[in-house]
Amino acid sequence: VENDALRVTWFNLRLAHDKDVESWSKRMDTQFKLIPVTIQRVKDWLGFYSAHPNLRSAFFKTHGEPLIAGLKTEEQLQLVHFLRHHMRTPDEAFIVLRAIRTQGMDDSALRNYANYVAEFEGEEAFVRAVEKMQDKLLAARARFDFYFARAHRDRVNQDKALAEIPALSKSPEHAQDIVWSHATLMQWQGEYEEAIKLYAKANRQPQTTWAIIDCRIELKDYAKAIELTNELQAVGGDTAAEACLKAANIYRISGDKGKEVQQLQLVLRRYPGTGQSSESHGRLEKYGVKLIGGESEAKKN
Repeated sequence: VENDALRVTWFNLRLAHDKDVESWSKRMDTQFKLIPVTIQRVKDWLGFYSAHPNLRSAFFKTHGEPLIAGLKTEEQLQLVHFLRHHMRTPDEAFIVLRAIRTQGMDDSALRNYANYVAEFEGEEAFVRAVEKMQDKLLAARARFDFYFARAHRDRVNQDKALAEIPALSKSPEHAQDIVWSHATLMQWQGEYEEAIKLYAKANRQPQTTWAIIDCRIELKDYAKAIELTNELQAVGGDTAAEACLKAANIYRISGDKGKEVQQLQLVLRRYPGTGQSSESHGRLEKYGVKLIGGESEAKKN
């Protein structure tokens, strides 16, 4: 059998010349049938039809769909992923998903299946699939992850995620894993003191300090927020430059323009040539601050 890619390239050149899609399709079908059909061959060939979505759908219906029932559950789930995320063909992915039977699935496969069901059929279908899991803690974790992923600026999903925490927090397997997400939920709900405690417990540096700074800002505890930016500046590198600029932002939020200008000048002196320095330069110019040799001093009126 001649190399498929070379033959398809030739077919495409002929199509570009004669504009005869029907003949192109027949050549493609003849080439495809030269060796026995497998699901891998179908997957490989779907890419050849990318410029012709309708023909690609017809190709999959003819050559792919008859193979679905004979695949193992894991192979079916892999095919759903391939069609949905690699080929960007949600209709075909859904056809495969609807053919999957959950009977006999272990919890890991059920969780994976539930996540795909959620993409196509939403929350209720996801919950039904998760309820079939034997490990109820793993089911709670699946629900928590599902709701947390959809919780930003969505109080309903925040509350549903929080409802799973009491059980998960008692589990050695899950308790520490969810602390950061729990802290984030508390921050989103305006429970900043509780969020600070949880971020500290999660102890992911320097992300923990950054998150606590934002909570301190929301609490209007600007002095503590500035203190924390000073701690981050001791880290060095880009973190230090970003922390130095963050301090200027905090002064701006607090309404102290004089200290904001001083802090922006400090960024220029300490971190020349950085993105933070460039931003500081622009803000100082906007404020009408005279710039001298890369450093800054206020214009005298």
